[in-house]
Amino acid sequence: MKTKLLYLLAVLGLVAVASGESDNADPLVIGRLYVLIFLFVLFMATVFLISKTQGLRAPLEIGGVYYDRETGRIELKVKNSDENSYRVVSTLRRVCHAAEIVPEGGELPMLSGSASSGGIYELLCENFDSVLIKPNSVETLVYDSVLANCLDEIKELDEINVRILYGNNNAFESIIDETVPLAFKGDHKYLRTVDDDKKLHLRMGNTTLAEIASLEQLSKELKMAPNRVVDFHLGRINDFSEWVRTVVGDEVLAERLLQISFYNPRMTKKEIVELIDARMDELRNDSVYPSN
Repeated sequence: MKTKLLYLLAVLGLVAVASGESDNADPLVIGRLYVLIFLFVLFMATVFLISKTQGLRAPLEIGGVYYDRETGRIELKVKNSDENSYRVVSTLRRVCHAAEIVPEGGELPMLSGSASSGGIYELLCENFDSVLIKPNSVETLVYDSVLANCLDEIKELDEINVRILYGNNNAFESIIDETVPLAFKGDHKYLRTVDDDKKLHLRMGNTTLAEIASLEQLSKELKMAPNRVVDFHLGRINDFSEWVRTVVGDEVLAERLLQISFYNPRMTKKEIVELIDARMDELRNDSVYPSN
């Protein structure tokens, strides 16, 4: 394609030269021809600059770093926007700032890590076994081995330095070195345990069957509770919906529970449990769970 365009440019140039040498050439035609050649050259230069700019952009991008509290694993998402596959090796390090590592009135302690303008790096995890990132895909790199001394200190939005070496056929000639915030997985705010003074007292008459601190516990206790427990909690006020709305904070589930029609105790309790379980599945399937 480029060769054909160059041939066309050469032909236009020869035509312009021939026209300029002709004594009978129309000046208006010659002027238009030169304008055409100028525009064509400008177009080719623009195409060339765009292609060079795209070539400078890294084919791999960091999609985020996530900590799964349930499994204790660190996950790194890497996006490949290129048509080629790449093999990568990676290192993740937590950025420790001066306030964390220097005691008040003390001196900088000796730590294993690299000093930088942003702080000191504390190794979280690394993987020297190359991983294949397929073309036009998003891959999740899972690190099973995380340094134990880091887990007690790690917090959401901690700065994580990601260093990736990548290339073709295990020739790691390119590098990505970025710092990104850490996000937590598996800990949606609606799935967390509430404070003791905000627990829902699951009752049947004057008897307290359980003190509910989470949606998961509510589902579990309802499954074991007598069917008539819904008679007490679905009276003038729908206690389940009210607690979910005002304490848990989940407006979606609260609205669904509010729409429940009372058929009989057994079927109604079954419907409540199914709504809670379905909503918990929705929340767990979110890619990133907010903390507040």
